[in-house]
Formats: sequence, C-alpha cells, structure tokens
Amino acid sequence: MQRLLGPYARAFNRRYDRCGHLFQNRFKNTLVEEEPYLLELVRYVHLNPVRSRLPVTLESLDNYPWTGHAVLLGNREFPAQDSDFVLGQFGQRVGEARQAYRRFVCEGARRTTTTDLEGGGLRRSAGGWELVPKLEHGREGWAFDERILGGPEFVEDVLGRFRQPDPQYISDAEPRTVFQGLLDRVARHCGLNSSEIASRTVRRDVLEARSLVCFLAVRRCGLSPAEVARYLRVSARSVGRAVIRAGSLRCSPEGVRKLLDN
Repeated sequence: MQRLLGPYARAFNRRYDRCGHLFQNRFKNTLVEEEPYLLELVRYVHLNPVRSRLPVTLESLDNYPWTGHAVLLGNREFPAQDSDFVLGQFGQRVGEARQAYRRFVCEGARRTTTTDLEGGGLRRSAGGWELVPKLEHGREGWAFDERILGGPEFVEDVLGRFRQPDPQYISDAEPRTVFQGLLDRVARHCGLNSSEIASRTVRRDVLEARSLVCFLAVRRCGLSPAEVARYLRVSARSVGRAVIRAGSLRCSPEGVRKLLDN
C-alpha cells in the first residue's frame, strides 16, 4: 500500500500544486474475527460520513460516492468491492438482502453508543485496561496496533499460528548455521542447489523454494527477516513478501515437520 499511495500522493500534489500529507493516516489492514465483529464493522465504516461533520444524512448516504454503502444498495458500481459476500449475510435474494442491510445500518445510526471496534484483544485479555501500563513493549504492543479485531482466544490463536516460532526448531546454534542447514534441506527437497536458491534467479521453481526457505526460517526457526535478508543478499521487505507468498504453496504441517526433521 505504501508503494501505491506514496506515488499517488506525490502525483496529486504536483497536479494541484500543493505540498504536505494527502492521507490522514497510514492504510489500516485489520484481521477480523467474523462473528460478532464483521457486520458491526461494515456498519461502523459506512456510517462514518453521517457521524462526522460532513453534510451527509442517512438518505443522502444511499448515493454517497465515497463509501461502499451505495454499492451494496445497487445505486453505484464498483467491481473491486465484494458486495455479494456482505449481502449474503443478510439474505439469499439480493433485493431482500439489500433491504435488510439498510435496516441494519439505520438501526446503528439511531444508537447513542458504538461497539468497541479497536484492535488489541491480547491486551484486553490480560485482565482489563487498568493492567495495560504494566505490560511490556513487544508482542503486546504489536497486537494493540489495530492489526487484529477479535476476542482473546482468537488473537492468541492468530499470533500463535503466524507470529511465534516453533520451540521444537529453535536452536542454540549460530543463526547463519541454522539458516544454512535449512537452505540445504529445502534444496534437497526441491531438487535444487543451495547456490541457486541464494542467487538472483527468478525461475519459478527457485522462487518457490526461496519463499519456502524464508517462511521456515522466520515462522518456524525464529530467525529475523533482517537476518534472512542478509544471508540471501536481498532486502528485508523482499523476505517479508516471500514469507507471505509461501502461504500460497499449501505446504502441509506434516510436510513442514518432515522437511525440518530431515
């Protein structure tokens, strides 16, 4: 999103001879526990223009061009928006679903209080907001950075699956030794040479193997993206993208364990 919004902001400023920030805050990408937060979040986002100081009413919101509300009601078109998924939560037929959705939004507009839709379930699960100042910075601070919206169990599960290395594969050896051993195992598994994976080659099979190395090194063995980037002679951002890309390779947990145990 930084690569998309940064150039757009610069082009906008050049076109209209202005300077400074164009967007108020950074792009917010929140992982949401579907129940009970999803529909409440949809309503909350689409009611923002009505609750703000903008001259927008519930009636004019139905055709307001700067939210997805009008798209859900069929009054505007925006192919990139997944309207079917949201409307499917309100009914099987499009017309009935749109009516039920609009009633849901109107009910929310009449409320005097709103649901807490901030991230940070891990902090809340510590025992209440009065204990927040006592928490150490680090994993708790990351969790409160509006990344995850859900109950304590949901947050713990997400962090456990995607952010915590597997203690079984944590080693006292030097990080470079751990990485080299992992690189060799992945190379054998994929029928490649270690030097190929650590090269600049962009062949598809090499890219997939490199992504698998990054994923296992960061997510399973606890190496930092900066360490892996140094060993592969790439940027830490490239390692991060490779870790995400490895999720599409559909490597089963059993396959990962066999690969690491070889």
